[in-house]
Amino acid sequence: TKLDPKSEGTWFNKGLEYANLENYKQSIACYDKATEINPKDENAWHNKGQAYYNLKNKQQAIACYDKATEIDPKYENAWFGKGFVHFDLENYKQSIACYDKATKINPKYSEAHNNMGNILFLTKKYNDALECVNKAIKFDKNNLNAYETKCSILYALKKYSQALAAGEKSVKMGSKDKETLDCIKKIKKILKK
Repeated sequence: TKLDPKSEGTWFNKGLEYANLENYKQSIACYDKATEINPKDENAWHNKGQAYYNLKNKQQAIACYDKATEIDPKYENAWFGKGFVHFDLENYKQSIACYDKATKINPKYSEAHNNMGNILFLTKKYNDALECVNKAIKFDKNNLNAYETKCSILYALKKYSQALAAGEKSVKMGSKDKETLDCIKKIKKILKK
């Protein structure tokens, strides 16, 4: 089959291929072509944002996610991506606002709830963090990250038995997270006293 260079789909798919090969510069070039043909292709803008993030160009990533959410304000994955970049930049307020938008669009967006919980944990808002992480687990019982986060939150709240249960659950699920494993060790020492 001959590829149509005037087709946005052709360039979008090429962009995906390059992204899968971790050739993000070529991926961006393809998404640029796709958005030249169709400036309203929110998926191309979103994917271009991911590629820029992978190249550590966080401001360009945010600009692409902004464009995707401008085109489709209900594009939950673009809000999530933008929240992720803001988290990485330690812009916690903006990050929470983005994750909040994603969970308002899709209340069952487990990873967005978990990431909000992570931020609230880092900012020592432990009860709010626990509420978010519990939602993450409610919507995805296999969310390993949520159990790891829950272990840390409950440890901070001095709810050691519950923290241990969450930590051990994450280990059963395959966690090798150093913080979680260290937390479990600390809890076991405390519970032995």
